[in-house]
Amino acid sequence: MPTDARQRAAGEPTALVRDLAANLRRFRGEAGLEEEELAEAAEIGVEFLIELEEAGGAMPAIGVVLRLAGALGRRPSELVAGVEWVPFQLKKGKGRFEVVEDIELVAEIASLKETFPTRTGRRGAAKPDQAGGPG
Repeated sequence: MPTDARQRAAGEPTALVRDLAANLRRFRGEAGLEEEELAEAAEIGVEFLIELEEAGGAMPAIGVVLRLAGALGRRPSELVAGVEWVPFQLKKGKGRFEVVEDIELVAEIASLKETFPTRTGRRGAAKPDQAGGPG
């Protein structure tokens, strides 16, 4: 048994994965969807969905969370609502963050923007009739 609340036993899911799994199961149940239906709508494998709902794997990629939220008719923030998360402590001079462009995720976000356009458009963007061009 872990001695510190921030430690966990080998093989035990992280609080983040465990809480996401609970939210995912609850929202799927509220939506009245079978595992197969949600997996198909989110374009993921049924086995992967089952693993997520049982907190048996790693934290899914943001693209998966976005697709699951969309398939459930929820905001992505709702899937992680109430999630307990404690960031890893980095020792000074150790560790680094790397930004990697994920072309599939960029395309997925662009698709979501087209599907769910904002009412006012982007901040600072000129409206077509205010573009200042000829016309």
